[in-house]
Amino acid sequence: MVIPDLSWLVGVSLATAEKSDLTWLFSFSGGGKVWTESPWRLVTGSLLLTTSADHGERFGVDGRVDASARLLTALQGKAVVGYAIAPRTADLILEFADNATLEFLCLSSGHPGWRAAWDGHDVQCVGGGHLAVWKHDRAEPARG
Repeated sequence: MVIPDLSWLVGVSLATAEKSDLTWLFSFSGGGKVWTESPWRLVTGSLLLTTSADHGERFGVDGRVDASARLLTALQGKAVVGYAIAPRTADLILEFADNATLEFLCLSSGHPGWRAAWDGHDVQCVGGGHLAVWKHDRAEPARG
C-alpha cells in the first residue's frame, strides 16, 4: 500500500469532534477534517480513555458519557506530532504529544472506514485495508 501524504495533520490540533446520526466529524485547527462512521478510540499513555462506542452510555454513573467532551478535554492544547496508516487494515493513527493516539479503525472488508479532506485533497479508507486518493478543484469535498 502506498501511504498518502497526510503531513497537513502534523502541527495542528483537534478543534471539534461532533456526532450527527451515525457520522463523527473531527475538525482540525488547520482546516482539515476527518469523517468516520466506523469506531474510533483515544488511547492516552497506557489507558484506553474513550471510544465512539462509549458515547451516550451510562456505565453506572449519573449522566451519559460525552465521548466528544472527553476527547477534546484530553487533547486540549496538544498538536499532532505524527501519523501512521496501518499497512494491512488502513487504520489511521494520529499521534499527539504526551503519548496520546487517536485511532480511526477500519473494521469492514467492504464498507468505508474513515475519510480525510484538506485543501482540495481527499483520502478515503474504502474497506478491506485499501485507500482511495484524489484531488478536487474545490477546497472541500461534498460530505457523503
